[in-house]
Amino acid sequence: MKYDVSRLYAAAHSTLPLQAIGATTPAFTAILAVVIVRRWEQPLTYATLIPVILGVMIASRGEPGFHLAGFLLCVASTVCRGLKAVLQQVCSPLRRPLPIRPP
Repeated sequence: MKYDVSRLYAAAHSTLPLQAIGATTPAFTAILAVVIVRRWEQPLTYATLIPVILGVMIASRGEPGFHLAGFLLCVASTVCRGLKAVLQQVCSPLRRPLPIRPP
């Protein structure tokens, strides 16, 4: 199993600009916070995330080594990072605010 996951990870990393996709982590964190803990950010926060997502879409589409499977794996990884941030906030005894910046 570990070998298969490492091969998928390598395929995802070799085909896409990962930092650009990772930059959408705050967007997924904000969306998952609404879905899981029903916590809404200010409307301006959501508005500022739109250019980031659009930039990633443009950068990924123009990538010569673009591969749909690699792209979907990178997005899944980014969603999991956002989910981790939300679940940490839910499970934390201190109930700190959700981090909105990427890790």
